Amino acid sequence: TRSAAISSSTAQFALTDLLFMALIQHDLDHARDRIKHSEQLMKKLV
Repeated sequence: TRSAAISSSTAQFALTDLLFMALIQHDLDHARDRIKHSEQLMKKLV
């Protein structure tokens, strides 16, 4: 159903966000560079 698909997508986005935040917190010295790199990759997709 549509609501199941939306729930699944939301869960995937939340997990991706949590993993990214864990990566950032694990290496704060490179956090700014990682965030900028992620932003650049997203701009290529859009």
